[in-house]
Amino acid sequence: MTSIMPPEWIELIRKKFEKQVGLESTLFGHWMNTTRLGVEKKGEQYYRKAQEIFNNPCSMRILDAGCGDGSVALRFAIAGADVVGVDIDCEFIEIAQLHAKEEYPQISANFICADLCDRSVLKAADFDLIICIDVIEHVSSGTEYLENLKKLLRPNGKIWLFTPNRFALTNIIADPHYQLFGLTLLPNSWAEWYAVHGRRRTDKYEVTRLYSQSSLEKMVGSLDLMINYHTANDFDSAIKRYSWLKKIIKIPVMKTLAYYLYRNFWISTIEATINL
Repeated sequence: MTSIMPPEWIELIRKKFEKQVGLESTLFGHWMNTTRLGVEKKGEQYYRKAQEIFNNPCSMRILDAGCGDGSVALRFAIAGADVVGVDIDCEFIEIAQLHAKEEYPQISANFICADLCDRSVLKAADFDLIICIDVIEHVSSGTEYLENLKKLLRPNGKIWLFTPNRFALTNIIADPHYQLFGLTLLPNSWAEWYAVHGRRRTDKYEVTRLYSQSSLEKMVGSLDLMINYHTANDFDSAIKRYSWLKKIIKIPVMKTLAYYLYRNFWISTIEATINL
């Protein structure tokens, strides 16, 4: 029986992850599965969210600012959006280009290897929507990254940002990148030692800074940008789901306290839109 060879882009991502964490790592299988189903699961998830929040995202000029393997960018391109994906990791860009070529040759998506903290990249204010999914915690300077993205927005454009909440209980129990207890509470240099040498979870620690809502808000404000968290809508949905929460918020002052705890320590991922 003739075996079917996997697509070339899958082989490239396998080699990349094997080099980074090794075949025996529990992260290897998780990362591979996430990438294989990236367009259908991760891409679809964010595209559906965008349809709820933004007016007709499939007609937009979109920048995926830190596109990784290109899963999200490809899903928006499939829907008809004009998409540019940029990442500093040239291996990821090669994978995204191959993925598009091998499985979606009919779409319009351009993938570029570049550092978005570099002001010489993509100078024109040309985008209706800039997507930043779990990227800002990896860049060399969050301030320079956002400042450069600000210059790329059209007058009514928005930055749609996601980043792990540093002090969320679930992230303290198992951090979102390496699944290690307590990693998010450590100073970055200590966290790097813990992940690379202490627990030998990865050969390269790729987190530069983790944010809380307050630290992110302070940085955004320093750039004269406005930030709108989506936490309030999430909290309202939680109230409808949990009967115990409905009872608690009936007590005077408890709704304010419950929302504070929910916003700062329960939400595992900060989601926000940033406007000029």
